[in-house]
Amino acid sequence: MIKKITFIIAFFIIATLKAQTTFDWDATTAAPIDNGDNVTQTIDGITTTFTIAGFNSVGVASGAAQDGSTGNVISSSIDSSEPSTPSTDLVFSFSEAVDITSIIAVTGPPITLTFTPTGGSNSAVVQTGYSGGTVNLNWTGVTSFIVTGSNAQFVIGFDDLIVSSTTLSANKFALQDVHVYPNPVNDLLYIDKAENIMSARVYNSLGQLVSETNDNKIDFRKFKSGVYILQINTDKESITKRIIKK
Repeated sequence: MIKKITFIIAFFIIATLKAQTTFDWDATTAAPIDNGDNVTQTIDGITTTFTIAGFNSVGVASGAAQDGSTGNVISSSIDSSEPSTPSTDLVFSFSEAVDITSIIAVTGPPITLTFTPTGGSNSAVVQTGYSGGTVNLNWTGVTSFIVTGSNAQFVIGFDDLIVSSTTLSANKFALQDVHVYPNPVNDLLYIDKAENIMSARVYNSLGQLVSETNDNKIDFRKFKSGVYILQINTDKESITKRIIKK
C-alpha cells in the first residue's frame, strides 16, 4: 500500500513539473533580456520572445501589483494613430511548441483584447470590456500568439505566462537516452549522456525542491531514504527521473 501511494505521489509530481513553467519576467527566476525591440526569457529550456513592430516600444517594468501581477511585467506602449506604425499586434513566440494555460494582462481603461494563437487546433480568445486580470487561454501545441487591442492608443503589460512543453509526455520519458546511476543511490548520483545541463533539480515526495545544480553529479548523502524526482533541464528539453535513496 505504501509503495502504491508513493508511486501516485511521484506521478503527481511529474505532472505538476510539466505544468509549472511560468514566465514572470523577474530576475530571481531567470533574468529577462531587454533587446530594445523585443524581450526574451528562457526557463526550463523554453525561450519566450515578446515583440511589437513600428514606433511602438517594449520593455521590462515594475508591475506595481496591478491586476494580480507580482514583481516585473513586460510592457508595451502602442500608438496606432502614427501613420508609419505598421502593426498594433503584440507577439509572443516560443522556441518550441507549448501548451498555454493562462496569462495576466495589465491595462488601463476597459478595452477589447483578442488573443490569436498559431499552431495546434485552437480558437482565438476575446476579452470584451477588459480592464485587467488573468486570461485563461487553454491552448495546446502553440508556437506563437498575438494580442490585438481595440483602442488606438493603450499601454498594456503582461505577467505570469503559464506554459508547459509539449515534449514532456510519458513517451518522451520512456524514449529519452539520459542515464542516471546508481539508482537506488546511497551517496553520489551521476548523470550521463545529458548535454548542456542548465539545471538538475531534486524534489522530495511532497513536491518540495531540495537540491539544484548544473553539475553532472548530485550528492544524495544528506537526503533521507525514500523516493525523489529528478528533473534535468538542458538547452533542448526537460527530462524527469524517479530516484530511490537507500
